[in-house]
Amino acid sequence: MKLLVLAFCIALPLSARAQMGDDRVNAVLGDRSFVEAFGRAPTAEDSEGVRIQTHLRHVVRRLRAATLPGPQAETRRHLLAVLARYAEQGVFPRRGDDGFAGRRPRFIDDRGVHCAVGHLIAKSGHASLAARIDRDEEYAYVEQMRTPGLRTWAKTHGFTLRELASIQPGYRAPPTEEETRASMQHVLPMLTLHCAKHGTPVAFRVRVRGTRSGAAAVSSRADDDPFVACMVERLANVERGGGAYDGPVRRYRFRMRVRPPSVQSLLETHLAGIDFEPDGHRCVPRPGAIPRRAFVRVDLGPADRHVRVGTEPRNEEVAQCLADYVHAALASFEGIRGTFRARRAVVLRPRVSDARLHQHLRYLGPEVATACVHELPEPVSEGPEPARPRSVLLRVVAHPDEDALRVEVEGGVPGFDACVVPRLRERMQEGLRVPRRRGDQTEPYLRLDAAGRAETRFQVETASQREARLEEERRRFEEAQAPPHI
Repeated sequence: MKLLVLAFCIALPLSARAQMGDDRVNAVLGDRSFVEAFGRAPTAEDSEGVRIQTHLRHVVRRLRAATLPGPQAETRRHLLAVLARYAEQGVFPRRGDDGFAGRRPRFIDDRGVHCAVGHLIAKSGHASLAARIDRDEEYAYVEQMRTPGLRTWAKTHGFTLRELASIQPGYRAPPTEEETRASMQHVLPMLTLHCAKHGTPVAFRVRVRGTRSGAAAVSSRADDDPFVACMVERLANVERGGGAYDGPVRRYRFRMRVRPPSVQSLLETHLAGIDFEPDGHRCVPRPGAIPRRAFVRVDLGPADRHVRVGTEPRNEEVAQCLADYVHAALASFEGIRGTFRARRAVVLRPRVSDARLHQHLRYLGPEVATACVHELPEPVSEGPEPARPRSVLLRVVAHPDEDALRVEVEGGVPGFDACVVPRLRERMQEGLRVPRRRGDQTEPYLRLDAAGRAETRFQVETASQREARLEEERRRFEEAQAPPHI
């Protein structure tokens, strides 16, 4: 009987499972992320923040490891970095009085906090699309959404709908004492940074009472201290309830000693977590020394945060670019009382590499070749048929500080080669350029900052053949991402 019930539940569509009070953090991957991270299934004692953060970290790794066919690989990689930062910030939507049982997605909550998918759409410059989805399908699962523009956005930004569905979390059911405790502990670093602007962090005790609506009432005898008063107010917002629960809310009472982390430890942790991959900082020097190491020093005070960066070899332009990048990444520390310092040494990897060239060439090469074959003269009924390439090898070579990539073709024909070489070179270089400011203007800038080489051989296709093949690859890719039926 148990096996029959299990099979029945697995066969249900998304909406039916959700109506039954599904507690999985994600409709596609379930709680696989938590099991892999902790070696067990989640329980009521595991905080909401930890569950969602664990899921998002897992799905970022999963999607980075999976390369979707198509020319949008660079955009996809950038948005996965955006998703990684969103996960680490740990601020997620909250359910309101929506009437749904169990876990349920929410696209944008009453505070304006976007869900993970909504955040990606908004940060890519399509905030109006995110707003339309929220207006018409606020509580829908991605694979149920019909808002015009979503499918196009997914395709042009390098995602399948199945992948977006694997990102989208569902938010939880009734709060318990254990969950409220764990949630308060989870947000302590973020709240400490906010409240350290009002006073010096100190340890204190709170009394917490769960109300009938599910909200947590928080009080402290030490709330005459500005820092404590700020923390008490913020802790009360950790669990606000709302009534959209699958059953009655159990009341609870407990006392808890709050031990905020030190600002010094938070500064060191944040500095250690800043992404110095080339796609993150995008600090490529104009002609001059190419730095391979950077030494970062942060001096944090109540008036400002000063960031100094030295590079090896020395390059003042890159040092200033990196200093601006770190300064922006530490924006949450602005206005904190006290004086703090932190240092970090990092290795700066070049933008050009064999792996990067190969990834671009693998997808851009066949696309450009298909377009160039289409532009060759068509056969005529009389006379010899014009030569057309069948199997070609494309090779791309980068030499440091040359003006452009070198593109070579083997197995082509003159008209085809003359089309492929400049077009492929330009498309490949688009992925290596970075925006640079010159006065009030922003201009794309290219520098080949390392040696690199990549080549790929393939059968040249017509436009219709290529589209059919890519569609089949996308279908197989989506099937591979689906969880196994057990």
